[in-house]
Amino acid sequence: MALFLLGVAVVCRLFARVGVHSVVALLGNAGPSVAFVFAAPVVGQLLNLLAWTVLLPQAARPHPIRGYRVLLAAQAGNELGASILGEPLKVIALPSRHRDAAAAAVVLDNVVCFAAVCSFLVVGGAVLSPFGSMSTDAPHALKWASLIVVAVMVSFVVGGSLVRSARSAIEERLKGTFRACRFALRERPRAIAAAFLLHVAAKLWVFAEFWLALRLFGHGSLRESALLGVASIGGSMMGAPVPAQLGVVESAVAVAAATAGIPTLVALAVLVLRRVRGFFWILAGALLLPTMKGSP
Repeated sequence: MALFLLGVAVVCRLFARVGVHSVVALLGNAGPSVAFVFAAPVVGQLLNLLAWTVLLPQAARPHPIRGYRVLLAAQAGNELGASILGEPLKVIALPSRHRDAAAAAVVLDNVVCFAAVCSFLVVGGAVLSPFGSMSTDAPHALKWASLIVVAVMVSFVVGGSLVRSARSAIEERLKGTFRACRFALRERPRAIAAAFLLHVAAKLWVFAEFWLALRLFGHGSLRESALLGVASIGGSMMGAPVPAQLGVVESAVAVAAATAGIPTLVALAVLVLRRVRGFFWILAGALLLPTMKGSP
């Protein structure tokens, strides 16, 4: 809750500085090219779909259309439920005879995705950090960012203690899944490597998404798009306990925009556009939730 409130406080402060009407006016001038920004996540979704399905045994892989529907529903569940409620859908949506393999694939997919995100952030941060040029908004943004980082660390400590208290129950439930994961690590290293590369490619695509959005408002250099992309992915990772990472991602991107010298007005317009787009895809996935039931 503290993380959510801090993120919202940052966003409200930025809106108070530039004025809501100014942001709305700028968005009104974006034109029909907004449709490309709304459609852009399809590429990343397909890459994530491939990463998940490549970890499934051949016999357990769903039809691509069915798999895409499952992925959208799972993403909606994750956005609304602390990044965990959607993952069981990838198991129950498959036939019951494949449930063990599906559970193992979900665990592996999350581990591989986490490794890809960490690698991406470390490399991206190291490469891009020398290219920031502090704007006048940066000190204020960095002050709020430090508070958010502290809140994230506290939430991880609290969450870790809760997990430790329930460790015995969790271990009993997941023994079979972990055995299947160890088998996959030993027998299918190429599939795991392919999933890792696909997840990295999906994260790289976020750069293109920010480039498309920034181009609507007269910005969009590779450096700017990359900085905002790295910040967005880092904010999503830190804000995992917050539904839809609301406020946390916006704060991270605002810090990156201030560091890159992007006007606050432009940054807010991009953030509003991406948040509305996010709600659109959450709604699309939520509408598919009632259909997510596998065959016996």
